[in-house]
Amino acid sequence: MTILVTGANGFIGSHVVRGLLQRGYAVRALVRDAPRADLRSLDGLDVEIARGDLLKPGTLVDAAAGCKAVIHTAGLVNTHPLNGWRVWEINLVGTSNVLTAAQHANVEKFIHVASIFALGVGAQGQPVGENVQDNLGNLRIPYVVARRAADAKAEKHLAAGMPIVFVYPTYCIGPGVHNLRASPQRQIVAFLRGQMPFYSSGGLNVVDARDVAEALVLALEHGGVGAKYLAGGENVTFRELFERLGKAANRRPPALRVPNTVALASGWVMQWLSRAPLLDAATAQLMRYRWYYDSSKARQELGYAPRPLDETLHDMVAWLKENHYIR
Repeated sequence: MTILVTGANGFIGSHVVRGLLQRGYAVRALVRDAPRADLRSLDGLDVEIARGDLLKPGTLVDAAAGCKAVIHTAGLVNTHPLNGWRVWEINLVGTSNVLTAAQHANVEKFIHVASIFALGVGAQGQPVGENVQDNLGNLRIPYVVARRAADAKAEKHLAAGMPIVFVYPTYCIGPGVHNLRASPQRQIVAFLRGQMPFYSSGGLNVVDARDVAEALVLALEHGGVGAKYLAGGENVTFRELFERLGKAANRRPPALRVPNTVALASGWVMQWLSRAPLLDAATAQLMRYRWYYDSSKARQELGYAPRPLDETLHDMVAWLKENHYIR
């Protein structure tokens, strides 16, 4: 059985590829058809490379041909306002094209890597599950809007009879990130480099990307069509996250807690000074919330068992040092 993995050389995608190979699946790895495509994360893996473009439907039809299932991890995580249209293209138009290609190939299952922004957030920091009431319609951030629209597109294909399973990763960290400028981990790496002296009042659910990859493979094998699964780890405040990261890396955690208004103003300034700022206004806005989630459904129905956060932090720090991203 051949499985197509989109975004196969990405952070989550490369771990998915490894998980599939360990279970004996044949993998077709879809990567960008670009001269500078970074394939380091796939080095030494026995996969079939398929070059394509999410915005070129014909390449996706060719990539999906003959595959029994698709795990769609490809996407663009970016909240800078100047990248709004690109975010919309990749996350909505690209997802729509992949869905159409998978439908053309008559796949037996489509694993849609969805976004927690398509769900909602708990009131007063309470952890919530997949059935949380949608309460994020006021967040007019292009990335959030695009991910919500992509989820709606997948729902339409599901209603039309396509066998789709939805998996919602939370905040992914861990070893294996090569493109740090495009990674949600850039604030963490900045802290490890001594460039992040403050933290905000919010919090988030932190999960190891390797565990998210495992959840996606489990969803392929055991997930019910139409089912939604949160793939999360531990709920922590930003302060606690940096304290535990500091212990893992022998660094002093940030001592300065900045008010939300200060973080937002700082984000506005930084985003106009850089195309890849440490903080932009949209990220500052999101950091006000406590994105806490409960993965009980995935644990019970899929056998999902994420590792402890401290293990992830230790492994991530070791990998960053080994690859000379930090000292």
